[in-house]
Amino acid sequence: MVLIMPQYTRFRAAACCLLVAAVACSTGLPRPAWAGSDSDAVLAEMALQKGQCREAAEAFLKAASASQDVALAARATQVALGCEQLDVAQRAAARWQQLAPGRGEAAFARALVAMKRYQLDDARKALIVWRDSGAAGNQDPGRFAQLLENETDATVEIGRAHV
Repeated sequence: MVLIMPQYTRFRAAACCLLVAAVACSTGLPRPAWAGSDSDAVLAEMALQKGQCREAAEAFLKAASASQDVALAARATQVALGCEQLDVAQRAAARWQQLAPGRGEAAFARALVAMKRYQLDDARKALIVWRDSGAAGNQDPGRFAQLLENETDATVEIGRAHV
């Protein structure tokens, strides 16, 4: 039996895989300055281990806001996205991009957050930055934006059908 995945589901799966790969690549640096120190980041990791997702995301954002460490900002974004804390993820991704303006991974994270929030214009702008950074490789950000728009249209139609 062959299962066929709807286009928007494939898009979401591809977007999540790309973000995970981007974060993994961007944090493949030597041990970050915050690792092992008694800081908000350590408390955030502890909260995450206890399953306190919202608190962990907020603590990572606090730590990233007070730091110049790109890896910490990337981790804050990763945790916030994983915990579905979209407001925190938006601020963390903005901090990541502020610290590493030329890094496409940060722009892609911003695009993903904007997509999850249905902020299509912001998503398109971030996807263009992602493409222009060279991090997109042979991926077409315009195609991602089109799939998102199609998914949004389908969601609106489903919502109308249930009203």
